[in-house]
Amino acid sequence: MREEYFWILYENKEFDKLQRAFDNGLTFEFDIEDAILQASYADDYSLMYFLWKNGAKAETPYIEKIFEKFKVGELQYKNKESFFIREDNIKDLSKKNIVASLDIIKVFYSITKKIEEEQDREIEIEIQFEPFLYQGQKTIWEVNFVGVVNLKIEKKIFSSQGYFFKEGDVESSSVYIKSVHSPVDLRWIKIDKERSTIELEILFDFEYEKTGLKNQPLKLKEALDIYN
Repeated sequence: MREEYFWILYENKEFDKLQRAFDNGLTFEFDIEDAILQASYADDYSLMYFLWKNGAKAETPYIEKIFEKFKVGELQYKNKESFFIREDNIKDLSKKNIVASLDIIKVFYSITKKIEEEQDREIEIEIQFEPFLYQGQKTIWEVNFVGVVNLKIEKKIFSSQGYFFKEGDVESSSVYIKSVHSPVDLRWIKIDKERSTIELEILFDFEYEKTGLKNQPLKLKEALDIYN
């Protein structure tokens, strides 16, 4: 099967034809692992589930996490286009230190390619957290940081010391707790390309809008799924 035809069938949600191709041992004229990677970049659970069911291998830590959720039934298939998370598997953080108890789904970063040697480049960091319950309310957090880095900053990011951001280097992100807005600031970053890991220090400013919670820092070290 040609790659273009595979994607046409998928776009039209013709899973029966795709399934017959797998069942009949049809040869694919492209690397099926590329399809699972594309699905993971787009958080396309439908395609990830279909390929997992047909024996696709997890190519990144994020895909491993999603495949494990399929396996244990944490992510359940609703129809051809949607999934839902079993509510009984969502942690209740009402009586816990929220930030310290967060589970991470995925950390993504990208730096735009250089056009000229001295040109500043844009950096983007995205962190997706597992849903949780807080005082009976299902809460879903995703934070995104976007900023501009020059060659000097970029070298520090990839050094053993990492880089402490100055005010204005990166735009703050935000989350909502109890329907109240709380800024989230990126303080420090280190990326190790050899080990494919990223380390971050961020601060959840819960005192900004008087949520009743103290500000909470988060230090994390995660395997990278996408880097350049």
